[in-house]
Amino acid sequence: MDKIQELTSKLYSEGIEKGKEEAEKIIAEAKALSNQIVEDAKKKAQEIIAAAEKEARELKSNTEAELKLYASQAIE
Repeated sequence: MDKIQELTSKLYSEGIEKGKEEAEKIIAEAKALSNQIVEDAKKKAQEIIAAAEKEARELKSNTEAELKLYASQAIE
């Protein structure tokens, strides 16, 4: 009977240990994935900001050019 109890206890302990190892692996993979998602989001945000700043500069430049044109036409 002691052998059965010992075997059962050993199997239980091995199962628990394997479950913990698998859980740690899953957690590590999830953390790595979440870090990658955050980095990708930061990169995309920087791209969006850069595009918006470029568009704003172009709009400002075009507006200034149009104002100069209208001003020169008004003087004539």
